[in-house]
Amino acid sequence: PSQAVLARTALDLGLYDALGKPMPAEARTAVGPLVSQQWPGRRPPPALMQRIDKASLAGARGEVALAIVAALGRQGAGDLAPDVVVRMVRALRTAGIGDGAQALALEALLLRPAGG
Repeated sequence: PSQAVLARTALDLGLYDALGKPMPAEARTAVGPLVSQQWPGRRPPPALMQRIDKASLAGARGEVALAIVAALGRQGAGDLAPDVVVRMVRALRTAGIGDGAQALALEALLLRPAGG
């Protein structure tokens, strides 16, 4: 498969997993290697991503939300690297912002072209 198809697969499976949806064993096995890769796309600064991760683990919902809004910027989720979007959705869910996680996942799926 092309790089674009693999990136879209990483986004689709990664988001499904990040939202805690049931998946077949084969798909669940494929998720880890797919989302651990750095896919092409826009990447927020590493310090901002670390801030999101730390805030989510601390349950600092407001900080997670504000940091993710800053990371999305005016461009939204459409051009973010798939692994970045999955990481953000996981952070939102970990922090207890499930509705925000679902909204971000949906935005990313709808705005990213099917080919990648």
